[in-house]
Amino acid sequence: MDGNEIGFSKGSFDAIVGHSVLHHIARFEDTLRACFNLLNDEGVCAFGEPVLDAHAFASLLAQNIKVCAQLSGDELSHEERMVLNAVAMRAGQKRRQLEGSRDALGAIEDKFQFPVDDMADLARQIGFSAFRFEPSNTAASLGDTSMRALRQVSAQVGISGDFLDRYQALADALTDVHADATRLAPQSLFGFFVFAK
Repeated sequence: MDGNEIGFSKGSFDAIVGHSVLHHIARFEDTLRACFNLLNDEGVCAFGEPVLDAHAFASLLAQNIKVCAQLSGDELSHEERMVLNAVAMRAGQKRRQLEGSRDALGAIEDKFQFPVDDMADLARQIGFSAFRFEPSNTAASLGDTSMRALRQVSAQVGISGDFLDRYQALADALTDVHADATRLAPQSLFGFFVFAK
């Protein structure tokens, strides 16, 4: 059934849980409003989704690696450059998709990554009484989490992420410079947005 027009009566559920759902739905705000209406007065909904806050640092790391490789004369393969370019552009692209026309996103499968503050604002707008974010990982540093995103994309295009090993110092510097300034410490590429009625 359509996630925004669910055929259950108002207040039918104690809890609603979704895993990797909202970032596929162009008008995910409507889905959250529908969930709000389906929850009873003590109800909670939680959605596990990609987190833009952390992916933005992965984009920064990818861009820094590109610049470092260029300045040092380090030869990267076509596939390695593809990985770095894709990750360097991804956070900005996902942010523009959140702010742009939703009608143009129909054919895009993974439409969004969600900023924690934006989801907290949306929770208030809809009428939820409480909101929290639960990161899916709790042990990785900001740099290691950003490097993991690069390795994941490398694996998706079928290449080894071993070329990234020589840039570990950039990931470490990312942690040293930015970790204290971030609200999400440690950073999480994926986590649970929890909305309480």
